[in-house]
Amino acid sequence: MFGYYISLALRSLRGTPILSSLMVAAIAVGVGASMTVLTLNYTMSQNALKHKDDVLFAVQLDSWDVNKAYKSKNEIPWQLTYRDAEALLRSDIPPVKLPCIATVLPLRLKTLLLDLLNHIPG
Repeated sequence: MFGYYISLALRSLRGTPILSSLMVAAIAVGVGASMTVLTLNYTMSQNALKHKDDVLFAVQLDSWDVNKAYKSKNEIPWQLTYRDAEALLRSDIPPVKLPCIATVLPLRLKTLLLDLLNHIPG
């Protein structure tokens, strides 16, 4: 059966050599492009700042009122306000460095849309 397919391929190559070579070239370009994308995806998903792991920190600050929490009592804001950042720069608070024990997952659009839909009144 495989020999029959080989003979058909050779007949097609002899009958229409330009079209057959274009088809082979198109398949080769497709495989090459796919492998390039997969290789780039694998390379870019690695830790690019491995040499700076011991000096990178994620700042989390709960600057909200004790009686009025951000969203819930267990949740803190994702970002600092400009006033909070300025106040931190001017303060005499000594810096404290704690190791990060959690992994931060990337924000997904579906989660963001569901979160926004849950907060729409009505």
